[in-house]
Amino acid sequence: MIKNLIRLSAVLSILLALAAGGCASSNSDSSGSSNNTNNTTNNSTTNNNTGGACTSYCPSDKVCVGKSDDHATCADPCNGISCPSGKTCCNGGCVDLFNDSNNCGACLAFCDGTCSEGKCIDACGGACSADQACCNGMCANIKSDMNNCGACNHQCASDQANACVNGACMCGTKAACSGSKVCCGNGCKDVNSDPFNCGACGKECGQGEQCINGQCMCGSETCSAGQICCGNYCADIKNDAHNCGECGHDCSVDGGSSSQCLQGECTCGSSSEVCGGEITSSDSAECAQYTGDAFQQGTGKCLEECCHTNSDYCAITKAQPMDVGIGFPLAPAQADTNNCGSCGTQCGSGETCCCYYAMGAGSSLNDVVCDCCGANQDCTITGCQDKDDNN
Repeated sequence: MIKNLIRLSAVLSILLALAAGGCASSNSDSSGSSNNTNNTTNNSTTNNNTGGACTSYCPSDKVCVGKSDDHATCADPCNGISCPSGKTCCNGGCVDLFNDSNNCGACLAFCDGTCSEGKCIDACGGACSADQACCNGMCANIKSDMNNCGACNHQCASDQANACVNGACMCGTKAACSGSKVCCGNGCKDVNSDPFNCGACGKECGQGEQCINGQCMCGSETCSAGQICCGNYCADIKNDAHNCGECGHDCSVDGGSSSQCLQGECTCGSSSEVCGGEITSSDSAECAQYTGDAFQQGTGKCLEECCHTNSDYCAITKAQPMDVGIGFPLAPAQADTNNCGSCGTQCGSGETCCCYYAMGAGSSLNDVVCDCCGANQDCTITGCQDKDDNN
């Protein structure tokens, strides 16, 4: 009974002390205002750092008490002397652990909300789960939230990470990128030198180009649209006669020195014709004529080459005998008499260029031989034969 009375007396003493002056002295200045530095100043919204870092406004005769400069209270120093009733000496300053959001319930315990009777009542109303924190009034999963990764407002840089894993910024399964490396997909790429991610993720350099300081370079120049890098030179492969269609394809080799490049194809000398190489009778009326296409219905094959006999033009130098796909010829074929079998092989006046299978049968133009048949010879499936021999 006596012990209970003693305890009650102690509590009443504390209450009377709080009513009389609280935690700080109540000396009034000449204007009659209260100099309640520990209660009014320490626990005001200003000292809970809505105005910035504590050291930016706290006078030199006071100390900042909190987990960080941004979350600290400007307080009277302890100076080895016990603090007034209701205050506790924390890190050299007297703070109110019951109401100070920067030291709520314990020294340096920051409360992102309201500190009431030493308990933190956050702005989320205590509704956040164990993996969450109350960040700016909303529950955020600090283990996976890219904007609150590991702590409120700790934002993962979007160019260096693509996920927050267990509170750490990550690029794929590895740590977030640093320096000139950027998180591309699930890996850190150096966008200053990576030809597949040059200057930015997914920006791929063209054929033959190198990535130098984030730019795709061809030697000392940058290629424009429609150009590719050929060695150290940007070439327009649709119009460059020395790199026609691809690097190194020189039109002068096939089409002569006057050959041009049109849409990536070499013309035949000074003509505007582009020779087709191996073509079918459906591609060329001339090929259809030489192969007897009335029977082959577009399947006859011819070799069209750039020839310079008398002039520059595309000539049918070989034609496949008519075989209707059976491999055995039904009739011979003919070709250009000025370029019989190859460019420059000219038949005489009145002669024909006869094309046949050298072995009597075949399946491609490689099996075809073309000869000039004289005026007294017939073109047969086995070659030129004298007309008297056919009677």
